[in-house]
Amino acid sequence: MRNTDRDWETIAETAPYYGVLVHEKFLNPTAAALDEFFATGENDIQMILATIRTQLGPFSPRSALDFGCGPGRQLIPIARETGEAHGVDISDRMLELARRHIAATGVNAVVGKDFPDRQFDWVNSSIVMQHIPPRRGYKIFRRLWQALSINGVISIHFTIYHDSGATEELIRDLLRYSYDGERATNYTDTSAGAVGSMSMYDYDLSRVFSVFDFPHGQPLYLIKTIHGSSHGVMLYARKTASTAE
Repeated sequence: MRNTDRDWETIAETAPYYGVLVHEKFLNPTAAALDEFFATGENDIQMILATIRTQLGPFSPRSALDFGCGPGRQLIPIARETGEAHGVDISDRMLELARRHIAATGVNAVVGKDFPDRQFDWVNSSIVMQHIPPRRGYKIFRRLWQALSINGVISIHFTIYHDSGATEELIRDLLRYSYDGERATNYTDTSAGAVGSMSMYDYDLSRVFSVFDFPHGQPLYLIKTIHGSSHGVMLYARKTASTAE
């Protein structure tokens, strides 16, 4: 399995903002470009909150967990909304940048590599899970669900399929494979090769649902997303007593 943590750390060391939002202006961002970068996070969070309140009812969280927080693009506006936020990321460089931006804005947020031993009113993760191999990712889904308090809301994005416009990673990773007309099996050692590539992985929607184990009648809300050739969903759900483990 490819070491995507190592890839992400390399990206964070060379182009941290571009690694979060792939646009040329964020490769070596000016002060104005950084303002724009963080403004996109503010817009995202306002849209997510509006969707939660419209589809799932009143919501005034006082604590939140942002998984894959990076330099704090969404974490900082989340902290403004809740008054207390915790960000998790695997990259030391991203955590360093997040702490710098948190200090500059004065919000109440902390960041680290590990999941805190507590629950939160809101668990959020956006354009993150797609970069984590599903073999690891399904376990993370479970950790995120366990970190959500009763009556709390999860807002989480993940990809579910690609169209034919994306073949770069297949060319990179499928050096040796078998193909029976329906399914390709990769025989390549994907842990080898160039470090620092950005990977995109697709999740099985039914398996994600099985991790959350929603009961009959559980209200859910999904929004279809398309980023280039990657098709996904943004899933919103409230954790009720019947869904708690």
